[in-house]
Amino acid sequence: MIGVKDSALLNWAQSNYAEVVAETFPISTIGGGCTGIFRSRLDFYSNENPFDEFAELERILNNIQPDVVLSDAHPLMALVCEKLKISHVSLASASWTKYYTHNRPPSNWDWMGQLLGTPFKQVIRRLATLYFNKKLVGWADPLNQVAAVYGLKKRSTVLEYVEGNDMTLITDIPEFGPLKNPLENVKYCGPIYWHPPFNSHDLIKLLNNEKKAIYVSLGSNRDFSLLANIASWLLASDYQVVMTLPKVSLLPHDLVENSDLITAELINVLDILPLCEAAIFHGGIGTLYQVLACGKPSVILPFHIEHFWNGNRLEQMGLGYVLHRRLISKDRFISVLTKAINNRQMRRSIEKISSKITNTSGAKRAAELIRDEITDPRPHGL
Repeated sequence: MIGVKDSALLNWAQSNYAEVVAETFPISTIGGGCTGIFRSRLDFYSNENPFDEFAELERILNNIQPDVVLSDAHPLMALVCEKLKISHVSLASASWTKYYTHNRPPSNWDWMGQLLGTPFKQVIRRLATLYFNKKLVGWADPLNQVAAVYGLKKRSTVLEYVEGNDMTLITDIPEFGPLKNPLENVKYCGPIYWHPPFNSHDLIKLLNNEKKAIYVSLGSNRDFSLLANIASWLLASDYQVVMTLPKVSLLPHDLVENSDLITAELINVLDILPLCEAAIFHGGIGTLYQVLACGKPSVILPFHIEHFWNGNRLEQMGLGYVLHRRLISKDRFISVLTKAINNRQMRRSIEKISSKITNTSGAKRAAELIRDEITDPRPHGL
């Protein structure tokens, strides 16, 4: 039996592993895992009592009694599983591990580099990364206090708490998320997409073949004024817009009435993207890999810290552009989008990496690794 942390992981596990028990922990106290914690407050564990959270996780796992816990990058899960002697596998992006080889600039520094231009951008990102790496060490202190009380293993940085006790599965390809000297139990499984249980063929029928279509999604980041601006700017530039949107009524009436705006609460991205010229999105790693798999250039409008990391790497590899929301305007937005669409070298780079992504089945590989290396009769942690 596998206990799964996070409802999105449950969708994956149900289709890729035999027996699953899911428990979605209270969002009021945990958020959506490690990234959920850091999105809301980077100093979460400095201000909250991790002992209460530890006790709640322990209670839940004692009730479930799983053989293996499959979690997203949740810092306390490794400690709870160590105490209960339950095998623990963590799914994490390369950038959430200490082995990642590229910059991790904090988001509130990034806009300054973009404002000052390319030469300053990289300098600011390197300086910001040095600062942020020190913060990562400090964020481990409250977790180490928990470890000390229960006689568990302390870690030197919060990134080590993201790792699984028994195995860490990296949901990247090495070309995008390179690692330096990872431990043997840190393994690439490849991107894991969320697939909606439906197709988007009805939306495809609404596309106008005489106009270029742009896919737009901000994920769960509900900045509807920004979505309205993006839609308005694209429509005024004679693009057709396919947008993921909870309710079309959230947009101004004049936009809703425009036949070149196609919206849906959920969209099968892999159906729609091949018919679009480019993607505008928030920088989430799942959407990023879907965009690259479909061979499309993109403009990232990051919201949270890992979005900036993903966008930083995307720009480094010449696969897309990042546009900070503080600096956005119609002219700047359309200019960056046009540059992405017309950049032939970028398209060649995207085509090269696209084949590597489409030839990787992350969910299948992850399930195989768990089956072969974790759920055999070996003692815990060996």
